[in-house]
This record gives sequence, structure tokens and C-alpha cells, in this order.
Amino acid sequence: MEEFNKAESCYLKAISGYNYLEDNPSLAECYTNLGITQESDGRYDAAINSYKAALQIREEMKDKRGQGLCLNHIALIYWIQGYFDKTSEYLL
Repeated sequence: MEEFNKAESCYLKAISGYNYLEDNPSLAECYTNLGITQESDGRYDAAINSYKAALQIREEMKDKRGQGLCLNHIALIYWIQGYFDKTSEYLL
């Protein structure tokens, strides 16, 4: 648990820096990694929020591969939670 908190703290600092620098590719990657950390820690709602933040940035960048990655992460969480109707909304 403590390791997840350390990782999350690092990602949040990086997000702040990349946001200031307007470095969207790195910002999207940090949000994705933050989501993975939160998902691994069982904090699914927080992870979905992080993945959606990454998805929005990747849509603005027209990064199709990154969009697919985010959509699949979101779908997996909904599947784990048993929200199969929401899962199908995010599957490609």
C-alpha cells in the first residue's frame, strides 16, 4: 500500500510539471500510469478518472493507439466490477 502511495505521489508531481510545460504526450502517459497504479491498488473509480483524463488528452492529440489503450483499461475495470453494459461501451 505504501509503495502505491509513493508511486501516486510521484505521478501527481510529474503531472503538475508536464501540465505546466504543456507537454501533452508526457502528461497523457503519466495519467495512464497513475491509472494503472490506482487500478493495482483497487481504487477503481480513481483509476477510471485518470484513464479518462489521459483519454481526453490523447483524443486532442489524435493518438489512436493511446486512445485504444485508455478505452481498454476503462473497459477492463468495468468488467472487473461487473458492469458489463458499461464494459461494452468502451471496447473497441
